[in-house]
Amino acid sequence: MGKKSRDKGNRLERELVRLLCEAGLEAHRVPLSGAVSGYEQDVVLEIGGKEFRAEVKGRKEGTGFKLLERWLGEHGFLFVKRDRKPWLVVMSFERFLEILGRGVK
Repeated sequence: MGKKSRDKGNRLERELVRLLCEAGLEAHRVPLSGAVSGYEQDVVLEIGGKEFRAEVKGRKEGTGFKLLERWLGEHGFLFVKRDRKPWLVVMSFERFLEILGRGVK
């Protein structure tokens, strides 16, 4: 991974952690995320006493994201499933906070 990509990833991870913390959640970046075996996740957050590990992705052109955004539209959630794979849920950050009881209703 090039320096620009690594810097962008770090910037997005810091932004997400800041937003989560501002919403009252405990969250932190994983040191050396993706660079060292055993540190594959980017961000760790705690919800209801449980620890969750998250991957953070960002794209300039939105390859893949544009289709998801179109499908999501004004709906609350987008459920997607590939054959023989588990379900995935796509939602806005605001909806995520709303579900946790931390967002504006």
